[in-house]
Amino acid sequence: MEKIELDLLVITALQKELTAVLNLKEGGRNKWTQKQTPQQHIYYTTNIRLKNGKDLSIGAIAQSQMGPTTAATVASNILHIITPKMICMVGICAGRRKKGIEFGDVIVANQAFFYDIGKKKNGELQHEIQSHNVHPYLQQWLQDFTEHNQNWVASIKDPKPLSPRYQKEWILFQLHSDPGWKPSPKDKENCPDWTTVISLLEKDQMIKIETGINITEKGSTYLANLLYRKLQTSPNRDRETPKAWYGSFATGNSVVEDKDIFDDLADKFDRNVLALEMEAAPFLKACYNQDQSLAAFVIKGVCDYADDEKNDSCQPYAAKAAACYMLHFVEDALPKLSKPNSSPAPKPEKRVWQINREITEYFTGREEIINQLQAGFQSHTARPFAQAIVGTGGLGKTQTSLVYAKRFKDQYKHGFFINAASTSDIITSYFEIAKELGLFAEGDEDVKRVVNNWFEENSDWFLLIDNVDEPELMKGFLPKDYRGHILITSRGEYLEALGIGKIRIHQLQLLESQQAKEFFLKSCQRKDLSEDEQKAVEELLKEFGYFTLAINQAASYVATRKTNIRTYLNTFRNKKIAIFKKDQTLTEKESIATIWELNLQEIEKDEAAKQLLYSISLLAPDDIAFEFFIFGAKQLSPEIAQSLEGVEEDETLLNELFYPLSRYSLIQINPANRTCSMHRLVQEVVKDKLSVDQTKEILKFLTEALIQAFPEEKHSDTQICNQLLPHIREILDFTQNKQIIFERQGVLFNKAASYCDLRGRYSEAEPLYLQALEIRKTVLGLNHPYTARSLNNLAELYRSQGRYEQAEPLYLQALSIFEQVLGSEHPNTQTVRNNYKLLLSKVSDG
Repeated sequence: MEKIELDLLVITALQKELTAVLNLKEGGRNKWTQKQTPQQHIYYTTNIRLKNGKDLSIGAIAQSQMGPTTAATVASNILHIITPKMICMVGICAGRRKKGIEFGDVIVANQAFFYDIGKKKNGELQHEIQSHNVHPYLQQWLQDFTEHNQNWVASIKDPKPLSPRYQKEWILFQLHSDPGWKPSPKDKENCPDWTTVISLLEKDQMIKIETGINITEKGSTYLANLLYRKLQTSPNRDRETPKAWYGSFATGNSVVEDKDIFDDLADKFDRNVLALEMEAAPFLKACYNQDQSLAAFVIKGVCDYADDEKNDSCQPYAAKAAACYMLHFVEDALPKLSKPNSSPAPKPEKRVWQINREITEYFTGREEIINQLQAGFQSHTARPFAQAIVGTGGLGKTQTSLVYAKRFKDQYKHGFFINAASTSDIITSYFEIAKELGLFAEGDEDVKRVVNNWFEENSDWFLLIDNVDEPELMKGFLPKDYRGHILITSRGEYLEALGIGKIRIHQLQLLESQQAKEFFLKSCQRKDLSEDEQKAVEELLKEFGYFTLAINQAASYVATRKTNIRTYLNTFRNKKIAIFKKDQTLTEKESIATIWELNLQEIEKDEAAKQLLYSISLLAPDDIAFEFFIFGAKQLSPEIAQSLEGVEEDETLLNELFYPLSRYSLIQINPANRTCSMHRLVQEVVKDKLSVDQTKEILKFLTEALIQAFPEEKHSDTQICNQLLPHIREILDFTQNKQIIFERQGVLFNKAASYCDLRGRYSEAEPLYLQALEIRKTVLGLNHPYTARSLNNLAELYRSQGRYEQAEPLYLQALSIFEQVLGSEHPNTQTVRNNYKLLLSKVSDG
C-alpha cells in the first residue's frame, strides 16, 4: 500500500479531543474526509489554509480507548500508512497546581516518562525509569514559542472556564462576609457552576445545608488559611486567558485522584514535571521506534489537577486550547523543519578539574552530611537535581563541600567552581570554565550561553557553587536542564531564585561537643593537657557554642602563641569578640570578627530588620517566642512596631519581618515551636557594633515589650511566662554587668519575680527581686513607695522560706517608708504591717 504524505498528523486519546481538532477553522476551510485504516481505525484528512497563504495538509485520528498500550498501538499502525513531516498528540491532562497552572492552560512536553512501571519487590514498586525526549531541535522551537508567542490564545474565542477551586473559595468568602448569602443569577460571573460547586463543598464538609447555607468549622479553617496567604478580600481570580507551559509529562496506566502525586513525582523523577496523563510517553516511544528523526511532540490542555476536583465541563475548552496552540506552532515551525540545527557543543579533549581550594588540615565532624550528599546524588537519577549545604557563616559549609569534591573526585569526568559572592565573580567563574573547556565567548551573555549549552549536553560533571548568599545574583545564569551534579553553599535556604528546580537542602548544624573537642585539640596541636586545661577546653567550646570557625581561630591562636588554654578562656570572657579582632593568625576574611560583616551591612539597609537584629542580640540566644513579638509589638522600636501593625490578626507580618535575617541564617526559625534563635557568637558580633546609647535605647524597648507580653498577676499562661523568663534574666545579667539601669526595669523584674515566687521557685525569684530593689533605690530613692514595695516583696520571699532574720529588717524599712510617705492608715502601710505581724507570729511559734 502506498503511503500518504501529510504535513501534520494529529493523534488524540479521546473523541472529544478529536472533535476539538476537527473544529479548527483557519482560512474559512474545514472540510474533513473520513477514511479507514486496514486495522479498521477511522481517521480524517483535510487541508487548512494558513495565514501565510499556504495549505497545510492534516490527518487526525482518535484512539479507540484511553491508555498507554492503545497510544503505542495506534501511533505504530497509523505510521505504516501515513508519512507526516510532523506528528503531534493533542488532548487533555492533569496539571500541577502548585506551579500556578490553571484550568484551560496548555502544557507542552519537552519529555515524557513512565512513572508506574517496574518490578514488585517486597511489596514495593522498583521503578524502571524510561524517559522519552522530544527531538532536540523541536525542543528549542517549542520552548521559544511557549515563552514568546501568545497569538494562539485569540483563536480560542471561547471564555476561559473558572476552576472549581476558585468557585469554592469565592462561595466561602461570600458566606464569611454575609452569613445569609444565597446564590443568585448575578453570581454567575464568579460562580457559573454554583450548583455543582455547592455540592462539592457539602461533600467536603466545608458547608452545611439546612434552612440555608452555613459554613462549617472545616470551611472556616480552610478560609483562615486563605487569609493567612493574604487573600484578605477575595480569592485570587483565575487568569482571564490561558497560558502555555513547557515541561515534563508523567505517563501512567490509570486516572489519578491524589493531591500529592505531583510532589511525589517531582521528588522521585523530575522536578519540572507539569502534566500527568496516560499516553505521551508511549506515543513518543512509538514514533521514535518508527523514525528517530521524526518531529514528534505532545501538547495537552489542563482540565484537572489529578485530585478529586474533577470538572468534565472544562475538558472541551482544554482540548480546544491545545488544538489551537498546536496549529499556530506548526505554522511557525514547519518552514524550519528542513533546516534543523542540532550541532553539539565542542567537547574538551582533556579532563577539567577546577576545584582546587585548600581544605582545613584538621577538618572533622561532617561525615554524616558528606554521606548524605553522596547518597542523594547516587539515588536521584532523574534530572535536573541539585543539593545545597546551608547555614550561618563560619559553620564550615565550603570546607564540607570541598571534602565531598575531593573524596568523590574519581566519580566525575570534570569538576567546576563558581564563586557566587558577586555578579563580577560569577562572570569571571564562567569565563574560567569556558577557557578550560575550550569554548569561545564574545561577552557576558555569550559566555553564559556557551557554558550552559555545555552543561546541558554533557554528563558526569560536578559543579560547586560557593557563597550563594544572594540567589538573585545567579538568576539567569544556570541552565534549566542539565546532566551533571550541582552542589551549592548558602547562608539561607531560600534558593528558588536560582531557577534550577528541585534542590535538596542540608542544614549544617553546630558541631557536637565531642566533635568540637576533637577538632580543637587536633588544630591546636596540644597533647597531655592538665586536668585544668581539659576543663578549660570544655568551658571554652561551650562559650563558643561549638561554632566551627571560632574553634578553628582559637586553636590557631593557641598553637602559634603557645598560649595556656585557661588563659585564653579568661581573656575571651573579658574581651568577648574583641579577642578575635586582634588575632593575626588568620586572614581578615577568615576572621570570626568579619565573617558576618557583609550580611550585617545588607541587613542594616532595612531599618526594621536592623532594629530586629539589634533587639534579638540583647535577648537570650535560644527560644525567643513568637508571642513576645506579637504581644509586645507596639512597645518595640517604631520601625518594628510599624512592620508588625496588625500582627495579632495576620502573623505573616512576623514572617516578613524575620525574612531578611533568616535568609542569611543570622537567626534560625522553628515554626513548630513558634520560636526563633540567634547563635551567641552572632549576638556578640552585633552587640560589639552597638554604642552605649544604642544599647540603652534598645533595652528600653525590650523592657516595655516584655512587660506588655508577660501576663498579668494571675499568670494563667504559664507557657508564655516560662518562655519569656530566660530573656528577662538575660536583660538582668546585662544590666548588672553594664550598669545600664532605668526605672521600668524594676517593674519588669518585679513582675517576673512575683511569677516565680507564687510557684515556689524562690531561687529564681530572689535575684529578680534584689535587682528590682536596687534599681528603685538608685533611680527613685530610698523613700519612694515603689522602693518600699520591693522591700516588702523581698521580705515576703524570705518569710516564705523561713529566713526570718533576713525578712524582719526589710519589713521594718518598708513600713517606715510607707508610714512616712503615705500615712499609717494607707492600705499599702496596713498590708506591710500585717505581713510583719505574721512574721512575728511565725517567730514566736518557732
